[in-house]
Amino acid sequence: MRDDAPLVLLLRSRDEGGDEDRYERALRERGFRATCRPVLRFAFAGDDDFGGDDAGAALRHPDRWAGLVLTSPRAAQALEEMLRWLPDQVAAWEAKPAFAVGPKTAAELRAGGLAPTGEESGDAEALGSVIAKNVRSNEEAAAERPLLFLCGNRRREALPNRLRAEEVPFEERVVYETHLRTGPWLTSDGSDEAFPEWAVFFSPSGVEAVRQSGEAGWGAVRKAALGPTTATALREAGWPPEAVAREPTPEALADALAKCE
Repeated sequence: MRDDAPLVLLLRSRDEGGDEDRYERALRERGFRATCRPVLRFAFAGDDDFGGDDAGAALRHPDRWAGLVLTSPRAAQALEEMLRWLPDQVAAWEAKPAFAVGPKTAAELRAGGLAPTGEESGDAEALGSVIAKNVRSNEEAAAERPLLFLCGNRRREALPNRLRAEEVPFEERVVYETHLRTGPWLTSDGSDEAFPEWAVFFSPSGVEAVRQSGEAGWGAVRKAALGPTTATALREAGWPPEAVAREPTPEALADALAKCE
């Protein structure tokens, strides 16, 4: 790798396990240097006793729900963890539809024994259309049972709005919380790492975290987004992205950045 190769700042946590992050690897293979720097931290919502009107209580009664909806890998991880405490309900949930957007969320669900639908939809609003079409052709819809939407505390309105417009009944339960970290991110603390040419944003919350930091220098950095929702958040922040990945994968991001060089 050339020392003068463009440096890409990936505003995300590195993949757990393994020697190399998959986004770092995909960019390296296209001639970039890349480094991850998280701007968010996550915590699973407390649900120790599975009581009250929370996700654990909802998961105890799969017969009350038409299926599951998840739009983030962390929601899928929270689901898997909660089902560990509910072994008698696992088979019933595995038999129900599970809707997910994005390959990583779908992969997490498959690892937990579910068979997700909708991962190729591209964004949450498009997933809403997939859900509506599926529910209307499914016998579960006749019973008018709602879908159980497992989400974070900072979830966007695109999917709920689409489901309401399609008259698909659903209820949501918060299973994890997203908290904004404080900067700086453009330079490493105490290191001689170069100033990045690119910054890649992976969520609207990441855009918000960077804006709130007040760190100088972001105007000089070229910006990219992993998907249309984050691209919209960048535009609303006054930072129109130069590159938008066509799908939320390392290869699509590497392609988008390479086309701009």
